[in-house]
Amino acid sequence: MKYKTELEKTKTKQDSWYKILVKLADSYGLGLMENPLVICDEMRLAARSLNLNDKSWLKDFVLYEKVPCKACGALKNPDYPFCQMCKAVDLSHPAAAGLKFSA
Repeated sequence: MKYKTELEKTKTKQDSWYKILVKLADSYGLGLMENPLVICDEMRLAARSLNLNDKSWLKDFVLYEKVPCKACGALKNPDYPFCQMCKAVDLSHPAAAGLKFSA
């Protein structure tokens, strides 16, 4: 009880700092196509402390190892049957059987 006013002032200052961190994280997300690697842990802590759990950059993300495309050699996500660079389709990929192309 002795330090109640001091604690309230400190909490107010902390919340304003957290709001600045969240704004910064929002600007990083918009500018870098919401790359979760540019968001630091302090920004995630700030958003959670302010109960802002709806932020897209706050969600868990999965890192994956890229593999070379069989047609052009560019690195591609192994979860997709086509190359983002040259648009070649990897027919050995399980998802390639369900692909349909328009004429």
